[in-house]
Amino acid sequence: SSDLANAKWEVKELGLEHNGYVDLLLEDFKHYRTRLAHGDLYKEVQEQLLDYGVEHVAVTLVEGLSRVKRCTDEGRALMSLDLQVLINGLQHIVLKDVKPKLQVVETFIKVRTGYAV
Repeated sequence: SSDLANAKWEVKELGLEHNGYVDLLLEDFKHYRTRLAHGDLYKEVQEQLLDYGVEHVAVTLVEGLSRVKRCTDEGRALMSLDLQVLINGLQHIVLKDVKPKLQVVETFIKVRTGYAV
């Protein structure tokens, strides 16, 4: 979550690129899924642990974003872009709809208007 808080959120223009922490999270989650698959666990247990992993990602994102001190409107738009890229990536890894579990992050980004600009 420190990588998240330390990302540059005081951007002036929103580009097309998401932040690098998203790629790191997705790569780590792929490794997590691979370890579960080779762990001699029942498929149902693997799926439940993947669900817990997505929930943990959501909590970590809210925690990290809550530490951001300064953010422009474009920075908030970048947060939303990061979240959408993450949701799309996780859905390909978990093979199910992860958006409900990450809804709390989307809500946090939308209602967190108290950033100093």
